[in-house]
Amino acid sequence: MKNVMFYAEGYRNAPDTTNAVKEYLKKNKPTGPYVELINVFRGHPGKEDDVDFYLWLCKEYKAVSVFKPLSEEVDLFDFVFNFNGISNPIYNQKWHFYVSYLAYREYATRVKAISGVAKYTVEKGVFMTQGITFRCPELKMWYDYRLV
Repeated sequence: MKNVMFYAEGYRNAPDTTNAVKEYLKKNKPTGPYVELINVFRGHPGKEDDVDFYLWLCKEYKAVSVFKPLSEEVDLFDFVFNFNGISNPIYNQKWHFYVSYLAYREYATRVKAISGVAKYTVEKGVFMTQGITFRCPELKMWYDYRLV
């Protein structure tokens, strides 16, 4: 088991996207939960769990543990709610990793269990995980580009 902060710290200086992700998304339609979550962040209706997560982040984003390393690198509000200024947020795999992967799991652990979302193990108040695995090819591409 590793502390989740190992991953959060390791990727704080990573780029928002990579050329490989851009090329992949030119040829492949992005699908999956993060696309639906982006739509909620852009003001569209969505699944109840996504809306609840968004509303929680609106109040608590400064207290989300996995965002702490980012707060030294970027304007946290801009990163979380404006996709760090990227006009097409589908490309922002750093947002995908921190918000829709790490923070969503933190929300599922701390606030509300969500079907299909793995919770972290909590040991002495620290979020722990067996590891990082992705079903989304574009997130895996981005992650593999910058292995910790």
